[in-house]
This record gives sequence, C-alpha cells and structure tokens, in this order.
Amino acid sequence: MEEWLGTGAMARRSGLSIKALRLYHAKGLLVPARVEEATGYRGYTSDQVEIGRTIGLLRRAGMPLEQISGVLDADPLVAREQVLSWLTDRTQQDQQRIESLHRYAVLDAARSPVHYRARTRQVRERVVASLRAEVSAQTRPEKIMSTVAQLREHLQGCGVDVGPEYWVCYLDPVATGAPARIETCVPYTGAARPTGTIMLRAEPGGTEIYIPISADECRYPQILPVYAHLYRQARCHGGPVGPAREIYSGPWPSDPKQIAAEVAVPAAPA
Repeated sequence: MEEWLGTGAMARRSGLSIKALRLYHAKGLLVPARVEEATGYRGYTSDQVEIGRTIGLLRRAGMPLEQISGVLDADPLVAREQVLSWLTDRTQQDQQRIESLHRYAVLDAARSPVHYRARTRQVRERVVASLRAEVSAQTRPEKIMSTVAQLREHLQGCGVDVGPEYWVCYLDPVATGAPARIETCVPYTGAARPTGTIMLRAEPGGTEIYIPISADECRYPQILPVYAHLYRQARCHGGPVGPAREIYSGPWPSDPKQIAAEVAVPAAPA
C-alpha cells in the first residue's frame, strides 16, 4: 500500500517549509499527488520527497525557479549538464562582482590620506628556501604558517642556520578578489638541498622600498593603502623589479600598535 504524506510530514521529510510547499505547488514545481476538493488536504507520495529535496538544494544555491523547472523535467544526464552550466555561469558572475568590489576598494585606498613614510635601503643577495601556493583571503593566514613550518623543518633537517625571518611574496596582484599565488620564503645560511616542491634560490640584492606597519595595519583590508602608497613610491624609482612582499622578522607584538612587519618591493636603482 502506497504511503501518503500530509503537508507537515512532507515538510519534515523534504526539508521544505509549508510556505515553500504552497509556493512550489502554485508554480507547478511540486504538485501534490492528490488534493481533496472538500478539505483542500494535499497528499504527497514518498517519491516526491527526493524531488522536494532537489528543489531545496537548487534554491539554496540560488537557481531561479524557472530554471529549476527545466532541470526537473529533463532527462537525468541533461539535467546534470544544465546544473553544471548554470553553476559555471553563476560562479563567473559572482567572481566578476567580487573583483569589481575589490578594484573599488583598492582605488578608494589609493585616494585615502597617506600617513605612511616609505623608506629606501640597499639589501644584499640572500639564499632562501621557498614554497608556492594558491590562496584565497580566507585560506591565506593558515597556508602561510603551514608553509613556513614546512620550510623550517626541512632546513633544520639539512643542518643549516635558520633565523626567525620569513617573507610572503605576492606573485599575483594584491586584493583582486580571485585566488592569488604566493611564495613563502625562509632565508638561511649553509648548504641545503631542495626536495619535492621546496625550491632553493638566490634572491637578488639591490634597492628595496619598504614601509614598516603595525599589527593593526597588517590585516586585510587595512593593508591596502600601504600597498597603494608603496607602488606609487616604487614608480618614482623607475618601477618595481620584483614581486611585493611582506617581511616578518620576529615574534608577533602583543601591542597591536607596535611594528609587526614590513611591506616591501624591489625597485630599480635611483
């Protein structure tokens, strides 16, 4: 004997609200298997539970009702392609919106009053161990610390001298909204060996423009005006000749107003 589900039971089993069931009935997306004329009682079959769950899943993802209707009516393989095509378009649209907002934030930061004093110094050639990774704003802090730990563990295993300093070089523009490639570097002295994805390379010496920043400023989006001012100063020296980087030289300060890092960029000689 076939099991009939009332509106309440259908709502519990499918995860849809009673209001949503009424709406999807009116739109023709999830029509009850039977409706009693006298009482208006709506009955659903157990097979319709999965349809309700599918509608709920697609709606939570943001798919419009008219497109959901096409997915439900299509052959399973065609429906799969429709969902994947919509998801690709939606992802691209979301990414474009995010990038537009970030570009606005960068421009706004560049227009903000400048209280940073860029400094110039000469740096010597350094040998570093490095790891590259692709990160988002959310995964960046955890990824940086895990790669620094991996690099230090490898260098210590090689028996070389490693200090507290490490760098994070940005191989893609800062704050585009898209995933960015970074290179985490740990300077060392001695004879080490590369392994797996860990690279060893020489970082050229030369002119470097840098701005010390506090722990408060070393966060997103507070750090954006620092980069904007740094690149303006680099252009005065003939432009950057290497990726921008954050340089961390010691323990994180307990006072958020104290200097925590330097934002730097290699520049052409003046």
